[in-house]
Formats: sequence, C-alpha cells, structure tokens
Amino acid sequence: MPPSWPSPAAPAFTPLPSPLRVSPFSPLYLVFEGYNLRVQNWIWVGIPQPRPAAMLAYVWNCATIFPSLFETADLVQAILPPLPGAPWKIPKSMEYLLITCGAAFIILPLVLPIQVAAYCFGFVWIGFLFFLDPINRRLGLPSVLGDLSEGFYRRVYGFFLSGWICGILWEFWNFWSPAKWTYNVPILQNPKIFEMPVPGFFWFAIFSLECFVMYVTAAWLVGWLKRVR
Repeated sequence: MPPSWPSPAAPAFTPLPSPLRVSPFSPLYLVFEGYNLRVQNWIWVGIPQPRPAAMLAYVWNCATIFPSLFETADLVQAILPPLPGAPWKIPKSMEYLLITCGAAFIILPLVLPIQVAAYCFGFVWIGFLFFLDPINRRLGLPSVLGDLSEGFYRRVYGFFLSGWICGILWEFWNFWSPAKWTYNVPILQNPKIFEMPVPGFFWFAIFSLECFVMYVTAAWLVGWLKRVR
C-alpha cells in the first residue's frame, strides 16, 4: 500500500516572506550551478582574476536571485487584480506521478552520459518543482498545487511573471557586462535575445516557481515555516 499522506492543506493565503527572510536561502541556487558543472549549459567569462574579487562577484550574483524573485512576485500580486478561476481537481495519483517524474528528472542529468545529459538540463528546471511541490502540499505547506486546487491563482501568476521580469532584466544587464555568462546549449541556440536563446526565456517562469517551492521546503526543514493546517 502507498504511504499515508497528511490531508491536503487549504490554500496558503500567507504573505510572501520579506527579502531579508528569503536571503539566507539564496545558496539553494548553487544546486543549479552544481548541475551545470556537469552539463555545461552556460559558462562564465570575464571573471576578475584575483580570487577574492571573483568569489565576491559570484556570491553577490547568487545572493540576489531569490530575494529579487520573491520581491517582484510580491509587487506583481500587489499591482494586478486577482485572477479568478475554477479549482483544479488534483487526485493523489497525479501527485505520486509528479513526485516520480520529478525524482527521475533530478537524477537523469547526473547519471546519463555527459553527451546526453547536456540535452536534459530542462529536467532540472522542472524536476524539483515536480518532486517537492506535491510533498509540500501534503505536509500542509504553501504549494502551487494547493493554490490551484483552491482556485487561488494569484501566487502562481505572480511568480510566473516575476520569473519573466527578472529574467529579462538579468539577461539585459548580463549582455552589457564585461563579466558575464554565455550559453552553450546543444540545441536551439538561435535566435537570441541578448545572450539567451529565445526558448530559454520560457524557463525563467518555471525557474521562479521552482525557487518558491525549494524555499518552502528548506524553510520548513529549518523551522522557519509552519504548516498552514
């Protein structure tokens, strides 16, 4: 028999945490950089040669990602009106399927031959979302599935738009910077907007949701976030 889950939580109508509260979890972004060490979908160029300066620049870059996504999502939700919608019916079988697919997506880029893994980086952008969000929902924590199951779309589109807004700004600033990242994806390299291949902008929205999900799990594990029910 499958394990017994706690009952799904009500929608997490909790305010987003402040940037200061999110900042300690910014190192979660290093998970993605860790995967990139294997698949090499982007590379850093023009990094300052003195090691302390390079490390300072790199830490500063990573430290701004989570706070900027959360703050922008908060701004989007404050400006735009609520988006009405019917509640989604999400059965347990769908949650188990998402967890299974998410686990596979997280593992495959690590175990496949490098030549194949380079094509699988998209799995990383959705793997943690698929794997962690159903678990968050069953634990009674804020979750994408919990919001959708209650017809509460506001946070979802808030993070979707946050990903696009921040992604466009990041790529704009990166394009003009002497120290930057460039992309080395094996497919769909052109056309580009700034350094980013055009299809890549879609993934910024998913990445934003994934950062939210990862934050929720990590904050709960350290006791910073309580169950909503």
